[in-house]
Amino acid sequence: GDGTDGAGTATLTNKGTVNADNVTVNGDGQMDTSGALTVARELAVEGGTVNSTGTTTADKLTVDNGGTLNSSGDTTANTLTVDNDGKVNVNGGKTDVTTTNLNDGAVTVEKGATLDSDTLNVGDGTDGAGTATLTNKGTVNADNVTVNGDGQMDTSGALTVARELAVEGGTVNSTGTTTADKLTVDNGGTLNSSGDTTANTLTVDNDGKVNVNGGKTDVTTTNLNDGAVTVEKGATLDSDTLNVGDGQDGAGTATLTNKGTVNADNVTVNGDGQMDTSGALTVARELAVEGGTVNSTGTTTADKLTVDNGGTLNSSGDTTANTLTVDNDGKVNVNGGKTDVTTTNLNDGAVTVEKGATLDSDTLNVGDGTDGAGTATLTNAGTVASDIINVNADGNIKVNDGGEVTAADSATVNGGTVDIAQGGTLNSGDNGQNDFVVNSGNVNVDGTLNAKNITSDPAKEESADDAKINIGSTGTLNLKPTDDQPLFAGLDTSKGGDAINVDGKLNVNVADGNTATQANTAGITGTGTLNKDGNGDLVLTAPTNTLGTVNANDGVLTVDNGSKLNANTLNVGDSDNKPATVKVNGEVAAKDVNIANDGTLNVGDASGSPAGKLDATNPISMNGGTLNVNPKATLTTPNIVSPDAADNEASTVNVAKDATLNLNPTEGAKLFDGFNSAPGGKDAINVNGTLNLDVASGTVTQPVSAPISGNGIFNKEGGGTFDVKANNPFAGNVNVNDGTLQISEGGKLGKATVNVNSPATLAVDKSGTELGNLNLKGGGTLSVTATPEGYTKVQVNGNADTSKGTLFVDIAGSNEHDLADGKFHGFITANSFKKSDGTDIDKSKPFSHYDDNSALFDFIPTIAADGKTIDLTPTSSQMKLVDIVQLFNLTRAFDAAKALDTNFTHSPANELSRLFYTIRDDKQAANALLESLPTLAGASSQVVADTSRHLANLAKIYDRCEDNVQQGDKHIWAKTFGSWGTQAQYQGAAGYRSESYGFAAGVEKCHQQTRLGVMMGYAYDHVRSRESVSDQRLRADTIQAGIYGNTPISSIADLDFRAGIGYSDVGTERNIKFANRTAQGNYGNKIGYAGVGVNFNAFSSEQAVIKPFIRLDYQVVRNNHYSERGAGVLNLNVDAGTNQSLVSQAGIDMKARLADKFSVNTRVGVGYDLVGELASTRAAFAGAPDVKFTTKGAQHGRVSGEMGIEMNYHITPAATLSVGYDASARKGYIEHTPNIMFKMAF
Repeated sequence: GDGTDGAGTATLTNKGTVNADNVTVNGDGQMDTSGALTVARELAVEGGTVNSTGTTTADKLTVDNGGTLNSSGDTTANTLTVDNDGKVNVNGGKTDVTTTNLNDGAVTVEKGATLDSDTLNVGDGTDGAGTATLTNKGTVNADNVTVNGDGQMDTSGALTVARELAVEGGTVNSTGTTTADKLTVDNGGTLNSSGDTTANTLTVDNDGKVNVNGGKTDVTTTNLNDGAVTVEKGATLDSDTLNVGDGQDGAGTATLTNKGTVNADNVTVNGDGQMDTSGALTVARELAVEGGTVNSTGTTTADKLTVDNGGTLNSSGDTTANTLTVDNDGKVNVNGGKTDVTTTNLNDGAVTVEKGATLDSDTLNVGDGTDGAGTATLTNAGTVASDIINVNADGNIKVNDGGEVTAADSATVNGGTVDIAQGGTLNSGDNGQNDFVVNSGNVNVDGTLNAKNITSDPAKEESADDAKINIGSTGTLNLKPTDDQPLFAGLDTSKGGDAINVDGKLNVNVADGNTATQANTAGITGTGTLNKDGNGDLVLTAPTNTLGTVNANDGVLTVDNGSKLNANTLNVGDSDNKPATVKVNGEVAAKDVNIANDGTLNVGDASGSPAGKLDATNPISMNGGTLNVNPKATLTTPNIVSPDAADNEASTVNVAKDATLNLNPTEGAKLFDGFNSAPGGKDAINVNGTLNLDVASGTVTQPVSAPISGNGIFNKEGGGTFDVKANNPFAGNVNVNDGTLQISEGGKLGKATVNVNSPATLAVDKSGTELGNLNLKGGGTLSVTATPEGYTKVQVNGNADTSKGTLFVDIAGSNEHDLADGKFHGFITANSFKKSDGTDIDKSKPFSHYDDNSALFDFIPTIAADGKTIDLTPTSSQMKLVDIVQLFNLTRAFDAAKALDTNFTHSPANELSRLFYTIRDDKQAANALLESLPTLAGASSQVVADTSRHLANLAKIYDRCEDNVQQGDKHIWAKTFGSWGTQAQYQGAAGYRSESYGFAAGVEKCHQQTRLGVMMGYAYDHVRSRESVSDQRLRADTIQAGIYGNTPISSIADLDFRAGIGYSDVGTERNIKFANRTAQGNYGNKIGYAGVGVNFNAFSSEQAVIKPFIRLDYQVVRNNHYSERGAGVLNLNVDAGTNQSLVSQAGIDMKARLADKFSVNTRVGVGYDLVGELASTRAAFAGAPDVKFTTKGAQHGRVSGEMGIEMNYHITPAATLSVGYDASARKGYIEHTPNIMFKMAF
C-alpha cells in the first residue's frame, strides 16, 4: 500500500517465505501471511492490516495510525509498539516480545492465546484514562508490567508477572488469576480483584486503591502506606504481614475497610492508618495499633492485641485475644458486644466499657507501678468480668565523729539503737575488756566498737527481741574473746531475727593459749573483712559465714566440721614471720586464696577425719608457704600458681594418698605457673593422691620449670589439650580420659604408666618423649607428627600395648626429606610390644586402626623384625586425583591427574609422591593439581597464534589498486598496535590476561589493477594467569614476515591473499606454591599462515562503499621440545607439538567519506574454525618421565567474531594517517586492539 487508496486495495498473501529488512503496511495495504515472514528490522503496520497465521519474526513491530495486527500463529519481536489507536489481536498461538509499549490503542489476548513479553507497558502517561487498553482472556507472561495513568488492563485469563506489576495511576481489573512477585499500586492507580491474586509484596502509596471484590488475594507482606484497601463481603485478603499506614502522613490517609475476611500473622496500624472492619479479622500473632485507629463492628481475633502510642481501638462487635496491652496513652473503647481477653495489661492509657458492652479478662492489670497516679484508667459502664485484678500504684545512743563513750563495767542494749558514726568510738570496759550485751535493738557501727565479746540473752520469737549488729563499710568491731564463752554467745541468726552483718572490719584477737569458738547459731554475713590476729585459735562453727575477705594473720583459724565459710578472698599468713594456719575441716568457698611464706593451708586433717573441702574460683597463689591436701579431703581450683618468679621463697604442694586435687585451668594457662620444682629449685609438687586435671578447651601447658613428683594418679579430663613440657619424675599412673595429652619440646613421663582411654589422644611432637609404659585402650589414639625439623620418636622404657588403639599420623607439616627411604624408622621404640594378656602384638597390625591427615596417601604401621620398633610405610590412598577432577569439574586436568595417580600407586615413596604427602583435603588436592599443570594449561601456542594474527592483520589487503591510483602506484606504510585480552578459565585450565605490543612496516606496488606487498613485524607478549590458584606467566618475542595482495576477478569482485612465516621465542614461569618451587622454561615456536578471500562490491558511490566478503585463513604454530628447570621433580619435559586452525569467515566491509580529507572504514566478521584443534601440551613430570599426559588450554568454542573501525585523515593526496580500533572474541575470550598507521605513496 501507498496510503492513497482504500483499505485492502494492496494485498500481499504469503504462503511461502518472505524475508525483508523493513516492511511497511500502509492504510490501503493488507498482508495475509500463513507462511514464514522474517523482517530483520521493522515491521510497521501504519494504518493497514496484517493477518498472521504462520510464523512472523521481526526486530521491531509497530502498529500505528489505526493499523491492525491479527496474530494466530507464532509472532516474535524484540519490541512491539502500539500507538495512535493501533490494534493488536492475539487470537491464537504465541506472541513473544521482549518489550511491549502499548502507548495508545488496544491489545487483546484471546482465550487459548499467549502474549509473552519481558517488559509490558500499558499506557505512556500522556493521554486520557483508558486510551491504552490490554484485554487478556488467555495467558499473559511478563517480567515487569507497568500500567500508567492512561492505561487499563482487564484480565480474565492468567496473568503471571515474574517481578513487578506496577499500577502507576492506571487501572487493573482482574477476574482471573494474577500472580506477581511485587504488586505496587501508586499515584492514584486502582487494582480491582475478584479472582485469585497472589504476590510476595503489595504496596499501596500516593492515593492508590485496591478493591478486593471477590475471590482471594494472597500476599506475604502488605504495606498500605497511603491510599485505600477495601475487602468486600465474600472476598478474602490473606497477608502474613499487614501494615496500615507508614507513620509519615496525616491521620486516616491510609485506610483498610474490611467487609469480608482478612487473615494475617501480624497487623500494624500506624498513626496515619485506619482500619474499619465489619467482617472477620483474624490475626495469628499480633494486632498492634501503633497510634492509628481500629474500628471493629465484626469479629476480630488475635493472639496479642497492643494499643500503643496514642492509638485507639473501638470495638462494638466480638473481639478475642490472649493478651491486650494498652500503653503510652493508648485507648480502648468497648462500645458494644463482647471483648474476651485472657490477660489485660493496662499500663498507661484508658479502657472504657460502655453500657451494654462486656470486657471479659481472666487477669486484669491496671497500671504497672512505673508512672504517676491516674495515668492508667479503666472506666466501666457496662460489664467487666475477671479472675484476677491487679491495681498497681523508738533510747537511742549516737556516737558522732570525734566522740568516745566508755562503759567501764557493762554495756547493755535492750531494744534501743546505738549509732556509732565514723570517727566515733564506744568502749565496753576501759580498754574494751568487757562484753557488749545486745539483748534486742540495733547497733550500727560506722566508727569503732571495742569489746571482749558481743553477747545476747537467749533469743525469743517476738521481733521486738531481735538483736541486730550492723558494721558499716567504715566501721570497725574489735573483739578479744577468750575460751570461757562462745563468740557472739546468745545471738541466733538462724531464724532470721538476730543479725550480724559485717560490711566493715571485724578484728578478732585471740591471745596465745586461748581457743575462741563461735556460737553455732551466730552466723556472720556481709561484704567486710574478718582479721584473725593473735597466736590463739579461732574456730568457726556456724553453719554458714559469709564475708568479703578473711585474713588469717597469725595463730590458727579453723573452719570446723559442719561449718561453711564463703569469702571473696582468703589470705593465709601476712609475711610477718609469725606462723599462721588455716584448717579446713568443714567447707570453704572462696574466689581467691593467697598463701604467704609464713602460712600453711591444711585441707582436711592429717588423720583423714574430718575430711575438708575447699573450692577456689580463681587459681590459688603461693608466695612460699605450704598447701596440704590431706587424706579424703578435696581441693578444687583452676590452678596453683606462684608470683615468686625469682624463686626466693619455698612453696610446697602436698597431695596425700587418698586426697583429691581438682584443677581446671583456663585456656592458655600454665599449670603451676611460677613454680620451680625442677632440680635445684626451692619449690615442690608432690602428688601421692589423685590429681584431676580438667582442660575444658584450648591448651594448658606444664612449663619445664614445674615437674611433678609422686606416685599417685594423674587424670587428664576435658576436651582440651594438656601440653607437657617438663621432665616429670612422677612414677604413678597417668590416665588420659578425654581430650589430648600433648608431650612437646622434650617433655617426659619416663617413670609413669600412661593409659590412653577412649576418646582421648596422646600426641607427641617432633622432639619425641620417654614413657614408662604405654597402654592404648579401645578408642584411645596416639598422634605422631612429621615436620621439616624431624618426626616423632617415642621411647617406652617398659611395655607398649598399642593393639587396641588408633594411630594418627600428622603429616601436614612434613618435609619430603624426612622419608628419603620411604619409611618412618623407629617412631616408637619399646622394650616389648605385648597385649594385656602377655601375648605379642601382631607385627603386621600393631594398631587396631590407623589414620592420617594426608588426603592422597596412607601410612601403614608395622613392627620391625627385631620386635622393638614400629615403622611407617606410605601407600597411595583410596582418594585419587581423578576423583578430585570429577568433584570440582576440572576436566582439562584429568590427564595430569591420571599421570600423578599412576605415580602415586606405583612409586608412593619417590620424591614426586612425597611432595603430595602434605595435601590435607579435596581443595588442597585440587589446588596442587592445578599448580602442577603446564603453563596456562597448554594454551601458550594459542597466545602465539593470536599474536601472529595481529601482525598479519596489520597489512590492509582489501583495497583495490584503482582506489589509490590517483596517489601513485607505490606505497610504504608503518603500523603499530597495542592489545589486551582476557581468557576465562575453563574446567581447570587457567584463564589468562594478555598484553601485546608490536609494529610492522611494509611496501606495496600496484601493477595495473593488481596490488602486491611485503611486510615484516615484531610483537612482544606478556601473559599472566587469572581465575586460577596457580600463578603462571609467559612472555614471547615474535618476529614475522609475509606477502599479501589483491586483484580483481570481475567487475564486482576481487580476490585478496596473504601468506607468511615467523618465529617466537617463549619464556614461561610456574609458581608451584604447595611445594614452594618455581619452574621456568624457554622454547621456540615456528609460525606459518596463509589466507585467501573474496570481496564483493555490493554498493559503491563517491560517498560510500559496501563490500561483503568471505575468506579462508590457515595458521599453524609448531613449538619445540623443551624441559623446565628450577622445580626438581615437578619440572615438565614438554614434547614438541603443533596447533593448527582453518577459519572460514564471512562479513562486511564498509567505507564512507565524511569530508574531503576524512573517511571512516568499518569491518565486521564472523568466523568458524573448521579444524577445531585446541591448543594443548603433552608433557611428563621429571619425577615420572615415563608417564606422559596431555593438557588442553582454556580456550574452547569454534566460533569467533571480530569488528573494527578506522578513522582516516588524508594529509595530502599521497599521505594518510589512520587511527583504528579492533575487537575480537570467541567463547570465553575477548581482545581489544587499538592501532595507528601511516601510509604514503612514492
